[in-house]
Amino acid sequence: MSILITNPEYDTTTSYLFHFTKELIHFAEDKGIKVMHLIRPRLNRNNFSSIILKKNPLLLLLNGHGNDTTIFGDKIKGVEEHLIKEGVNHT
Repeated sequence: MSILITNPEYDTTTSYLFHFTKELIHFAEDKGIKVMHLIRPRLNRNNFSSIILKKNPLLLLLNGHGNDTTIFGDKIKGVEEHLIKEGVNHT
């Protein structure tokens, strides 16, 4: 069993998520669950998609910001990069 956690840390809100997620990671690993933890600089759409396709995690925990059509990952050169965007890479 494995889980994928995206964990940006580029503003106050994502910083809270980043630090509190550490407890969840320790808990999961103590239970024998493999945690794939995407943080900067690896937190981008290509790595996210590749891990899902290759590792097929049982659970996705997507920390960060979003809106009605998009889930963002990290900021790349000051711009939020989408991990999932309606009409682009969702099903």
